[in-house]
Amino acid sequence: MVITSCYYQGKGGSPRFCVDYRKPNLITERDVYLLLRIDDIADKVAGSNYFTILDLKSGYWLIPIAENKEKTTFVTTDGLYEFNVLPFGLSNALSTFHLVIDSVVGAVRWDITLVYLHDVTIYSKIFEKYIQHLAMVLTALEKANVKLNPGK
Repeated sequence: MVITSCYYQGKGGSPRFCVDYRKPNLITERDVYLLLRIDDIADKVAGSNYFTILDLKSGYWLIPIAENKEKTTFVTTDGLYEFNVLPFGLSNALSTFHLVIDSVVGAVRWDITLVYLHDVTIYSKIFEKYIQHLAMVLTALEKANVKLNPGK
């Protein structure tokens, strides 16, 4: 199976590299890892007065893949390449990413923080607690070498 790649114009006009994993995704067994629903998030943070939403930068690339990395092989005009980290576009990438980030925030998940797609929301009712919660989550993300996107 040949997996192709291309460049397209991304937001702001910058070039974006893309690998077309549609064919392998058709034959991939799907992971079962439930993502939060927006209404569940709204219910959970209701009544909170303080919020921070952190945008995780290149989150999938934090996750190394050693086993079966040959399945990520794609062709370019310069030859064949394979990813050493989890690429965007694989059908199970989002669920794998969520599993990893959920484990990073650990026991505080649901109590002070929620993960949705590539965003981590920290919420509190009381400002002093909010500062503690924010520090706790930022420390956990830093220990896991998770980078934030300061532009968002």
